[in-house]
Amino acid sequence: MAATKPPATKAFANPTGDAPSDWDEARLQGALTHLQVMQAQLRQLRDTVPSLLRPIQREPSSPETLYAEFRSAATNVVGNMRDFQGKMKDQKTKEILGKAKDSREQTSDGPIESWLVSQHADWLDQTVVRSANNVKVEEEAQGEEQADQKPEETIAQTVQKFMAAHTDLTVKLDEAKRHINVVLPAPAKLNFNVTWDPPQSPQAKPTFKVQPRGNSRMHTTMGQFLLKRPRADDLQWTLEMIASYFDVRTRRCNKCEKLMNYANEFSVMREGQTIKNEDGTKTTTWKAFHPGCS
Repeated sequence: MAATKPPATKAFANPTGDAPSDWDEARLQGALTHLQVMQAQLRQLRDTVPSLLRPIQREPSSPETLYAEFRSAATNVVGNMRDFQGKMKDQKTKEILGKAKDSREQTSDGPIESWLVSQHADWLDQTVVRSANNVKVEEEAQGEEQADQKPEETIAQTVQKFMAAHTDLTVKLDEAKRHINVVLPAPAKLNFNVTWDPPQSPQAKPTFKVQPRGNSRMHTTMGQFLLKRPRADDLQWTLEMIASYFDVRTRRCNKCEKLMNYANEFSVMREGQTIKNEDGTKTTTWKAFHPGCS
């Protein structure tokens, strides 16, 4: 009697020629680091057009200065594109992407279907609120505030309270022009403008717009985050968030624990977490993240 043939097993596809065991933990960690570098480079390419437009958006001191700034921006853009193209053509990148493709196809539940970022419910404007031990989620914190609401403070009262708590900052309020200027001393050396439009009804709260003064990439990235920050109608929260930037040039990211990411960006994103103390008072702490680490 002929021996029965054992059932065929599906071979692990491996375009690189490596045995599956070659992809140990150390190699997988290295692959993730490699992809993280590529992600940072790709995010940097989003600044291609804005970086070229920046020199012509501000008033140049002379035509020579405009030419020099535009030439420098163009050189940086070309360098960034070459770096990313080099990474995409790199043999290591091809091996990693090939491994990822095979892994998706070899899962026990069937192939993993790729999806577009726009399929995420909050792909355009994700809130930066997390929950942690002994920390209320943002919605819960707001619910508690509404349950124990105090008389509404005026803008002047909120600014005065902020100035008393942060005597090292320079704060100027001009209610007639609906403008607040906040200056953070060294090592931050940052200048913020806070403006607001009159509310459409007596019951409505104004929305406070924050703009850091400066033309550097850090100022641009910071301004983009502040434009979409949560609780934009809360002046006290807004001012405290501004004050949290006092150590932006020296503070490490709470996620990757690095001072700067692969795109040479500081941790300009902020996440406030409110802790309720035993005596009933509340304390707000601020976490810092790089763009892409939040």
